[in-house]
Amino acid sequence: MIRLVAYIRRSTEGQEDSPETQRRIIEEYCTNNGHALVGVCVEDAISGGIPIEQRPVAAELFARAVSRKRDFDGIIVVRLDRLFRDLADQLSWTNLLDRHKCQLHTPAGPIDRSTPEAGFMFSMLGAAAEFERKITGRRVREHNLALAMQGKKPSGYAPLGLTYDPKTKRCMANDRAQDVLTIYTIFVEIHGNLSDTLRRVAAAGILSQRGNPITLRGMYLILSNCTYRQRILYAGKEWDAPDIPRIIPPALTDAVDNLLAQRQSLPNRSRNSKQAYSGVLYCAHCGRHYTVTYSYPHNKALVKSPYVGWVCGGRASLRICTARKVSERLLDRLVARALAETLSEYRGRIGRAKLDASKSEAKYIIRQRERLQSTRQRWLRLYAEGLIDHQQMQRQLQTVDKELESLPNRKPAATIQAQTIFEHIDSIESDWQDWPSEAKRNLLLELGAKITISSADMEPLKIIFDSCLTSEPIEVAMSQRSGRAKPTSE
Repeated sequence: MIRLVAYIRRSTEGQEDSPETQRRIIEEYCTNNGHALVGVCVEDAISGGIPIEQRPVAAELFARAVSRKRDFDGIIVVRLDRLFRDLADQLSWTNLLDRHKCQLHTPAGPIDRSTPEAGFMFSMLGAAAEFERKITGRRVREHNLALAMQGKKPSGYAPLGLTYDPKTKRCMANDRAQDVLTIYTIFVEIHGNLSDTLRRVAAAGILSQRGNPITLRGMYLILSNCTYRQRILYAGKEWDAPDIPRIIPPALTDAVDNLLAQRQSLPNRSRNSKQAYSGVLYCAHCGRHYTVTYSYPHNKALVKSPYVGWVCGGRASLRICTARKVSERLLDRLVARALAETLSEYRGRIGRAKLDASKSEAKYIIRQRERLQSTRQRWLRLYAEGLIDHQQMQRQLQTVDKELESLPNRKPAATIQAQTIFEHIDSIESDWQDWPSEAKRNLLLELGAKITISSADMEPLKIIFDSCLTSEPIEVAMSQRSGRAKPTSE
């Protein structure tokens, strides 16, 4: 007798395969074949496109399956697409189950992959499930895009002050429209101070759509929502929707847009950060800086370090930008290509003689700085040993600090790191990925680099690399299929 645990999943409430139907089919199979159903795991309103590790019930079930204290022999599902909707997930997780001798069952019988023909059919079933999911998603996106082009709102969400009609796919004003007008008026009256606006709105007793106090992020989303400007945001574009009632006057929305644009500040370009592109990477769509993000593979035991990526701050925190996440591996290729072109152009412009003189000057400044820092440490050590008093130490330290301030700042082209790259320009595109993150960041800051990245959907990844070494920015694009960085022809 085989002990089985049933996994039951339903994506939406209107789906034909209800949890009760799936459970009845599984119980009938176990009764007819003499198997014992020792547990049932139900996951409702969960899409099959979500990875296993992000589904709470499925993740716990697989953790029990690979545990040494496992109390069952296999997992049973009505169909494979109830468990997997991605071919890569299906192959990786079933291989993991095979290694721990946990068998996968369906009402048609146990899954057998012992022969090449059986393995081929198993992969075909996974590919068909993934194909069906992607085709359905594409049809939904095409339908929503057609609605947006007609000025209709595709989803059932409406912001504060508006009500969504699911039949006509249009928005109508409700009794909360006056609250939105009050928020916009307060924000303009206090000259764009978001915190003071939040306090005055809370004092006025204005709540969110769900009746909760409005947060700082919620206040920003209300002020920047394009629906109040008779536009609909879908697929990364804003579509005109003249049928949406204009509850905010155009002059007031223009004033709010100007104040929101003025309050965007540049991130801190401190050297304390150890990330390679922190403070130098900006979004071409919304102008905000990119932040680092980490993701792990399905099986963390196989990969020790996470995958590093960069995502626009407008998408990570505010959810108002549609720029997609960019892998640091692809970003390294683009930056290496742009950096090689920048340094090649600069070396040809200044000449070798000027470069050697700049290198000597940089080494002299570094030696002087190291000498003064060692002198400062010596005076501190003498004071700690009691050989000089506090006034003598302060006087000597002021003298050293004054000499340190008088030293000229090192020019970006005169750093030791830059000189090392000048000597290896031909191999920088292959060596840049091996550089430590801190070294990459220090060099980019020394060069005064500003990287603007364009990562819109259905478009090739592109960056604009601007530095103090070149008179004009360098544009480098990468094809999504080939994955090769190449300069954009002007």
